[in-house]
Amino acid sequence: MKNATVNLVSRPILRKNLVGDEMEVPVCRLVEDRIVVDVDASVEFHCIATGTPEPQIEWTRPRGVRLPSHVVVDNGYLRIRRVRLEDEGEYVCTALNAAGQAQVTGVLVVREGRFTHYSPVWAPGIWPTPFPYRR
Repeated sequence: MKNATVNLVSRPILRKNLVGDEMEVPVCRLVEDRIVVDVDASVEFHCIATGTPEPQIEWTRPRGVRLPSHVVVDNGYLRIRRVRLEDEGEYVCTALNAAGQAQVTGVLVVREGRFTHYSPVWAPGIWPTPFPYRR
């Protein structure tokens, strides 16, 4: 038996409004659907949507949880400046138009920094240095 490859091409779902104009149900995707970032870094998700009429893009957290006040949503982008540990989790992009809606979910993983400060080890008569010291 030979291996077969099947390429599926998705076609937009078309609908007509009351006056007969064709409408296309939105399709959306994320440029990156999983982002790993350190605490205090900045991050952005970008949601791209197509459809007729042009869909509006909304960002939410799952189950209707509101976005934190430091999250900025603009023109398909969700931006977080100075990421916090509690920002970790899923973010949902929803594309809406008169023909319907589509959703896609992105995941943000936040890493707590391993070395957030320098704490030298002291010994009598030895001064700590941040660099290897050679005589």
